[in-house]
Amino acid sequence: MLDKEFFTEYGEATQYEIQEVVGKGSYGVVASAVNTHTGERVAIKKINDVFENVSDATRILREIKLLRLLRHPDIDYVATRWYRAPELCGCFFSKYTPAIDIWSIGCIFAEMLTGKPLFPGKNVVQQLDLMTDLLGTPSYESIARIRNEKAKRYLNNMRKKSPIPFSQKFPNADPLAVRLLERLLAFDPKNRPSAEEIRFS
Repeated sequence: MLDKEFFTEYGEATQYEIQEVVGKGSYGVVASAVNTHTGERVAIKKINDVFENVSDATRILREIKLLRLLRHPDIDYVATRWYRAPELCGCFFSKYTPAIDIWSIGCIFAEMLTGKPLFPGKNVVQQLDLMTDLLGTPSYESIARIRNEKAKRYLNNMRKKSPIPFSQKFPNADPLAVRLLERLLAFDPKNRPSAEEIRFS
């Protein structure tokens, strides 16, 4: 039996279908996979305990930064789950935009106000549940724009939830901060402000 579960705990790996584990080394495991959207065959490497050894972590980070500077096609943007935008929780929308960073800023801002993470999900499903507990069920328009059919079905079949007013969730926050948070944490990326808009708001 292939050790496929090793690759799926990230959650968003549903974009790729793991075919087989093709190699194991001192730094990690490599699997062959197929991009379910394009049919492209790829290799995915998961690095074990990347931060356990500082010199190893530094070397790996240096390689990733170099590939990113070269705009290498194999480097994707990822984020820590608790600060991850909805569109990073299942290939929701047609493309990733700077709006994912705006969402992360909102999560960090909320944590500064309350002293604890806003969406501390243990997995992608719980992450989405926590988001919709606060924001309510996404609008039909937003759900219709989602490209991932599984995600679309999941949200359509979700129990309808009403949003919790941010003034109630953050009762001690300045009203201006509350209004900004409402914009930063819009479920649909097209409804989030740009960095320029935040700067001059």
